Amino acid sequence: MDGLRCLAASIVVVQHLLLASVAGLAALYLGGANASGAKVSWAGPEAIIVFFVLSGLVLSLGAAAGKRFVASFYYPCRLARLYVPVWGALIVAAVAHEVIVHRFVPGATWWLNGHAGPLTLHRAAFDSTLVYEAGDGQFSSVLWTLRWEVIFSVLLPAFLFVGSRVRWDLLVVATIVVIAFGGGKYELARYLAPFMLGVALAYGRGRITEWMTPRKARLLLIGSIASLTADWWLRTGFVSHIGLGLVAAGATGLVTVAMCPGSFANFLNSRPLRLVGQRSFTLYLVHEPIVVAAAFALGGRPSVIVLAAVSLPVIAIVTEVFYRYVERPTHRLARSLGTWSQDVVTRFQHTAESVLAAGEHPTASSPAMALSTLARPRASAAGSLPPTP
Repeated sequence: MDGLRCLAASIVVVQHLLLASVAGLAALYLGGANASGAKVSWAGPEAIIVFFVLSGLVLSLGAAAGKRFVASFYYPCRLARLYVPVWGALIVAAVAHEVIVHRFVPGATWWLNGHAGPLTLHRAAFDSTLVYEAGDGQFSSVLWTLRWEVIFSVLLPAFLFVGSRVRWDLLVVATIVVIAFGGGKYELARYLAPFMLGVALAYGRGRITEWMTPRKARLLLIGSIASLTADWWLRTGFVSHIGLGLVAAGATGLVTVAMCPGSFANFLNSRPLRLVGQRSFTLYLVHEPIVVAAAFALGGRPSVIVLAAVSLPVIAIVTEVFYRYVERPTHRLARSLGTWSQDVVTRFQHTAESVLAAGEHPTASSPAMALSTLARPRASAAGSLPPTP
């Protein structure tokens, strides 16, 4: 999974390098052109769908394996892991914006000029909450995808409920149909439904791995790539909406092949891809402000080769520093918050039970004595946590 994250994040980085420097390609992108070889230059939207399917899979594996979902642990842990790195990335974006002046440059790509102008507290508030209109470009346009990650994370119990009660293959087919016929009109169908595909794969993982053979894996990989790129050659009207469903099917197939033993999984499991994949969330968050700042520093109209030569080393350094000192510590912080929250809820439940018991049995301790247990920590709390996804 880390190797697949590496590929998806790298595609997004390449897309932004091109949108910041090649005016012709940026104009085609703005016009919605999706046919011919030009579409390969902005395959970021397809990579985002892969990310969404991956998130649905990873967050559902524990529950699909029979582990108990513990809301008091999950929500603080998950939200901390999403929000703290985002807040750190906003600081990186603000610093890059202030160190390199972002001014409108005649002849620059529309995408690059969309990042020009001063930062505002109004935009910072939207981007830091990830609830509404996040990612308009003042700080970083990639934050729009994190809004859907937050929505899915909050609604995870509902997704798990459906995934545990509907056969996984039927759920995959039904979800792809929803995306195909509703994705062109409704954002919920286009961006939230792909998470359900990952949930379905989590619940069908055992049967999928039993069914998969090397030959089937090769055929599925070829078909998934063809389906994932369908939107590049399906152009207009009804057919383009069907293309959204094909892209979702391709992303699902790609994740399916990746999670089964085989040559593709071995390739994804190579050390360089795994190392970058482990840092893919950080890479995704910090790369765009650096690309934009480098493009403005180079006059606003750099060649893509010069822009890549200048920005990629900086991206690599900032990604590593951010991962070591922000994202990785956030993982520990998130687990600590989850453990603390679960412990508080558990002690409250024990207290409530003691109060009820005291009311039912005259010889039991008084409610006041029962309430005092809130002040006494449980020595075995950390070692008795139930399994969580």
